[in-house]
Amino acid sequence: MSCTCAWARRGAQFPCPTCGRSCKAHDFKEMTWRHLNFFQHHCYLTAPVPRVNCPDHGVKRIQVPWAREGSSFTVLFEQAALALVREMPVAAAARQMAVTDKRLWRVVLFYVHRAVARMDRCRGHPASELVEKLRHYAEPAVYQALWPRGQPRTISAVI
Repeated sequence: MSCTCAWARRGAQFPCPTCGRSCKAHDFKEMTWRHLNFFQHHCYLTAPVPRVNCPDHGVKRIQVPWAREGSSFTVLFEQAALALVREMPVAAAARQMAVTDKRLWRVVLFYVHRAVARMDRCRGHPASELVEKLRHYAEPAVYQALWPRGQPRTISAVI
């Protein structure tokens, strides 16, 4: 099942992703994201995404509100996938979502790295000792689970 969204129109103004200045669309690229299933059917969201021509920053592609930059999944799909990963191994969650485990690991790693970076910013906080302990566990946990086959695996899911 595919849904086409016509939210971007020719001649419209869009904010520059760098400075926020309102600029005219330079061109459009049709992009597709995997969305949550509609009952048992896979659902894909397709939309023309404009690039703006900013006088200060040049031609830049804008960010759509329903997906993070560089992802081929909508934010709602990623949220559902992460909820499954909290409860089961990534390979089982990937089978449930009908994606490869490698693609799901990329999503998990993105959010783990973002959480670790957020923990780094709270140094000096009264709970910073706990944050430092968690930081040492979060990174190895992900990479330990990504070891090649035949290697010992001690972690089946990430926080």
